[in-house]
Amino acid sequence: MGSNILVYYEADDLDNVTTEAGNSLLQWSRGLTRYSRFGLDCQRRGGQGLNPSQVQKTDKEISWVQLILKQLKFIGPVVKPLELNDWYFQLLEGVPHNLNSLFSTEADAPTHLEKYQLHNNCTVPVQVDMIILFQDIVDSEYHEECAKKFQAMLREYHRLIPALLEMLRSLDISPELQGELTQQMLKILPSVPMENLPTLVTFLQVNTSAPDLPQVVRSLRKHLNFYPEDRKHAKQYAEQVNYQLLTAESLQDSMLNSEPLVSAWLKLVEEAADTSEHNPMDVIMLLLLYSTNSRENKKLAKKVFSSKVRSGTFTPKLLQAVFERHSSSLIKRYFLNLNHLDDCRLCVEHLDSSSCQQVVRELLLLVVQDNGHSETFLTLLNEIPVSKLAPQCLGVMKLLPLVMERELGEVRQIMELICRVVYSKHGHLRKLEDDVHQYLRKLKQHMENSFKLKGVISSVVVAKNVIIDDESSYTATSNKDVLETSTGETVTLTPRASHAKSFLDLDSKLCVNNKIEGSYYEDMSSALISIRKQDADRTFLIWLTDKVSEEFESAYVNDVDDIKLSEELSLQFRLDSNATNTICIQIGNIVEKEMKTSSSNSRFSIIMLCPIFKLLRTLLADNLGAIDALLGCGVPMPNPETYEEFYMMDPNEQRFCLDSWFHCINWFIELVNAFSTHIDTDNIRKVCCRLDHIIILLELVAEKLPKSHDYKPPNCKFHYDCKPKPLGPAKSKKGATKSKGKKADKQENNETINGLAPVPNIASAKPNQGKAYAGKRVMWWDVVTAYKPFFQELEMEVFVLLSKELRAPTKTQNDETDEPELNCGSLLFLLMDYVDKVEYMLPDHTKRIMPFKFASHKDVCFANVAKVTPVSFAKTAIKNLDVLCVKLEQIFECNKTLLSQNDGVHDGPGMFEENTASIKLCCDYLLRGLSVTFSWEGLRHAEHKNLLKAALRRLASRVNHQYQSLSIKELLKECCEYVTSFESKVLDVQSASSLVKLLHTLIGFSVGEEPQLKEKLCEYTLDQSCRCMWGIQVVFIKLLNSNT
Repeated sequence: MGSNILVYYEADDLDNVTTEAGNSLLQWSRGLTRYSRFGLDCQRRGGQGLNPSQVQKTDKEISWVQLILKQLKFIGPVVKPLELNDWYFQLLEGVPHNLNSLFSTEADAPTHLEKYQLHNNCTVPVQVDMIILFQDIVDSEYHEECAKKFQAMLREYHRLIPALLEMLRSLDISPELQGELTQQMLKILPSVPMENLPTLVTFLQVNTSAPDLPQVVRSLRKHLNFYPEDRKHAKQYAEQVNYQLLTAESLQDSMLNSEPLVSAWLKLVEEAADTSEHNPMDVIMLLLLYSTNSRENKKLAKKVFSSKVRSGTFTPKLLQAVFERHSSSLIKRYFLNLNHLDDCRLCVEHLDSSSCQQVVRELLLLVVQDNGHSETFLTLLNEIPVSKLAPQCLGVMKLLPLVMERELGEVRQIMELICRVVYSKHGHLRKLEDDVHQYLRKLKQHMENSFKLKGVISSVVVAKNVIIDDESSYTATSNKDVLETSTGETVTLTPRASHAKSFLDLDSKLCVNNKIEGSYYEDMSSALISIRKQDADRTFLIWLTDKVSEEFESAYVNDVDDIKLSEELSLQFRLDSNATNTICIQIGNIVEKEMKTSSSNSRFSIIMLCPIFKLLRTLLADNLGAIDALLGCGVPMPNPETYEEFYMMDPNEQRFCLDSWFHCINWFIELVNAFSTHIDTDNIRKVCCRLDHIIILLELVAEKLPKSHDYKPPNCKFHYDCKPKPLGPAKSKKGATKSKGKKADKQENNETINGLAPVPNIASAKPNQGKAYAGKRVMWWDVVTAYKPFFQELEMEVFVLLSKELRAPTKTQNDETDEPELNCGSLLFLLMDYVDKVEYMLPDHTKRIMPFKFASHKDVCFANVAKVTPVSFAKTAIKNLDVLCVKLEQIFECNKTLLSQNDGVHDGPGMFEENTASIKLCCDYLLRGLSVTFSWEGLRHAEHKNLLKAALRRLASRVNHQYQSLSIKELLKECCEYVTSFESKVLDVQSASSLVKLLHTLIGFSVGEEPQLKEKLCEYTLDQSCRCMWGIQVVFIKLLNSNT
């Protein structure tokens, strides 16, 4: 062998190589090497050697780089260490970087270069081997000096970064130099090639001191690019995915071995309080942390993830970005952990087929297991596209037997899921329809009414899906359904309509139960509302409209001349003249008949009046003129002459009066729901009159109900057993003489302000709590709150009436016009319901779904509005801010007039008259309506910034017409000025409390200036005082302390 030999080899490994320095078992990597008999002087020859083509190749050629470098450590006694270090770096720098220079002719270069690169994955193998084996050559005392030279190489040779970082990790260097290396790597992080990411990430996380970890984590979170498709210098997509997975593994391994690193990542994610501060990397990091083998890490990751989801900062949009932007291989690698981390929020549409099927299977399994969240899982399943559900059709059909076991809410969702699969465009699934039909027939023929009810509800869901199904899927039969409507029109049902009709033909035995019949009508009206009528079968709608119209008219409508009323009844609340409207709605006489015959469970009972009418008005939504006569017709009710003898009546007679009043109130509420958006001015005037009639009836109930004996109103919620809240003073309990605890003493002390009289509890700002009015007269608004589950729910469309003119309390009958007007009582009735809806739909905190939760009275009262998403509801509430402001200004004008009539004295004799209470309550509820809208926690999220700006503009527009060009900070200033302008017109403590809450809420949007503004608010309210409607003096600062 000559003095200099260039060896080119093709073998994979060298086994059992024996060297002159001794026998060693070595394993070599591929490479192109220079071998010198003298070793150290090979660098002097500048790469002059033999051409690879001139070398005799054997079956197994050898790379001598590692062999030579490993022997250098044996010459330490012969060569001085410093000289060895210098020679090493000269040798490292002397290796040519241009591979073409290794070949004798340019013609031979491409051939040999291609062959060389084919056998060598790294284009600089000699330098890589020399760097990796550096630690075995140089003593540790020279690591610091050598590390500085390697630091310089990091700036020049980017392709050597992985090898240099791996070597630097093993060197013993000072913290100062380590910090410089960290800062240097952070600078190149945004532009480093993807193939260098795994090593760079490991170096930054493992070799960084604890004080620098937060900075490193922030940089990684900001600059770490996990989007290979965006890489400018990325190779093929498969290579990008591999580097992405290697980087993820580097992050995971680093977190497994470093508790400070885990703490730094979690702290950074937790501190992000807004959606805009999060990016998909936060979700990926929590996923990687959860995927480690540490139980503690799993627990911490799940805790932070769940907290972020509950707070709303991890939005569906963010999770969707994780699936869209990251390669399917990364999600697939950690899919099981992601699935366990958060089952309920997987973006199924972005998963590959196998992963999607796994999600569907697990959701179906969770529904079967019934762990308290089945409705949530069913909601998720119903949001999954049918194309992804179809492969799991048999699993979906296994949910059918659960209909007999689950609650009605789950029954509807299960049937909706099954129908989506059965009546989808996948024709091969139609064969499952017979199984559904047989099962429903079995349910409706069951002896137990609860199973019959589930069968009826399920039939409604099936019929809804059939009438919007593809008509071509049904074949005509020889027996066609031909019907003649009440108008004389002949209609032939389509095969699709006949098929749906077969599910809804209830036999007489099935309909003797009010709960079943009422559920049928309510569910059918909800089903029709949930679909577009233009998509439904026209002949089916004609048949159903004619059927319901006939049932309603025959059961509840009668001609005034044909009815015979007893002495206890008289025709009341008639708006139309005798000549124009000769019909009436039979309420009092049906209630009387049912009480005498004890036949309240007969078909078309009085409690069925509102459900049937709701379905009828839903079917006739485009043609309410066909039933507008019902709006002005009279109602047979208990004779007013008997009201004075109410206390002398027996319990049955009292119940007859109260039942009639409750049924009539619900009937008027349904009329308001039906015609509030009607364009006819005369009908809107009648709607306002019906609101006045509701207040009249509520006043009757408030006057008579407290003296009745254990009365329970008729239940209008068929699926819930509602119980009323107590009216009047709370009854004393046994053990009342027991001494009060510390908590009670503290509460009593807090209710005294500077030695003044105790103040009623106004934290909830609701005047209708029985305890607050102990010994006082029960007002109608107390009845509305205590018996809310027994009244029909007002629909959101009704609140368009808030825009109608407010009738001044001092207005006389001679001043009345034909224009629709609201009096203070009607306005208060609408505002109470509106504010309750806003508080329910737009909470000031994130709701937490509790397992095994049963429907509360509050949930029952908002069943219809709960079908709307909070964001959609928020948009409607923001639009209503204009109307609330107009009404608030009108009410404050009434307050100003009231003050002037009492010479500006807040405790004047006319300030506490009975008719002033509704004015003060309207003021309170209007302020609360503004406050609860701005208190919605969603307005603090960056994704809803436009909604916040729109809401502020509504208020600012009342004082500044140039509001469109104002910033949020300027809008807040205008809004606060607008609200504080009402201070001098506030007459009661409840309105004062709501005013301070509104200001406090607006101040909360002033980022950075909130403490100073709160201090100004305290100064502003220190000297302000007002009087509640019962004449108890309080100061504003008490209210402010309770709000801050």
